[in-house]
Amino acid sequence: MRRTRMRRALAVLLMTGTLMGPVPARAQETGVIRGVVVKGTSDEPARGVEVVLTSARADGDDEFVRRTRSDDEGRYVFRRLPVEGGRFFGLDAIYEGGMFAGGAVELTSDGEVETTLRVWPTIDDPAAIIVRRDNVFLSTGKGGLDVIESATVVNTSREAYI
Repeated sequence: MRRTRMRRALAVLLMTGTLMGPVPARAQETGVIRGVVVKGTSDEPARGVEVVLTSARADGDDEFVRRTRSDDEGRYVFRRLPVEGGRFFGLDAIYEGGMFAGGAVELTSDGEVETTLRVWPTIDDPAAIIVRRDNVFLSTGKGGLDVIESATVVNTSREAYI
């Protein structure tokens, strides 16, 4: 009698599995953006850099900001990010008082993106900046005379000017 119950239970399990068919894979619900921050002049890992992730849907709704710091190997990671069509993520690095744009990414269907952010040493010495060309253009507009100035600025240092 006990064997009969076991056989019935096994038969029910086998039939249920056969009737249900394979279970479809679930779509990725959350994603990960990870990467490394490197120094632009040497490609060495940049540790302790603040990495800022800003996200919003394409319609501008549901905006949020997350922050983290790069570890000793320059690595950073943002986990449990919403994966949905039309959502973009902007990455920036804040290093030595300067903000370095990393660009925009969209999580793919597998829910994971690998990125590299570049930072440079910074300088705030005005002597590092030279105005090479300064042009003034005059034109007539609705309110009278318009003045447009165009300048070419050169940074003479090997650092990012802030």
